Amino acid sequence: MIVRELDCAVYSEIILFYTDCTASKLVNHMHSKYKIPKSDMAEVKKHSRTIGFAHHVKNYFVIWYRTPTDLATLVHELYHLCTRIFDYKGIPISYENDEAMAYYMGHWMNRFLNVLKEEKANLV
Repeated sequence: MIVRELDCAVYSEIILFYTDCTASKLVNHMHSKYKIPKSDMAEVKKHSRTIGFAHHVKNYFVIWYRTPTDLATLVHELYHLCTRIFDYKGIPISYENDEAMAYYMGHWMNRFLNVLKEEKANLV
């Protein structure tokens, strides 16, 4: 299981990154480490049969995707993170500012790829 806490200077929640685990293991980890009641993670449990999700739980924004090599799912989930942060900051998402979104997604993709490299995840 790969787990990492990432902070964001412009966002109030800690971003938790999980991969190489099931959603059930994620729920158990969040319950034991962050003391979040399992009942508060019903939305996370609901996605247990999917391949990834991005979801707010308490003071955390959780990014999870099942397999480190599935980078397309990571990009999909990062889009949810970026739109949440843009919404939090009051930045509209439109064709007129899509370059800002593209750069911001690139920024987060690099951060997550660096975590995967540090964890020596097989990305092939």
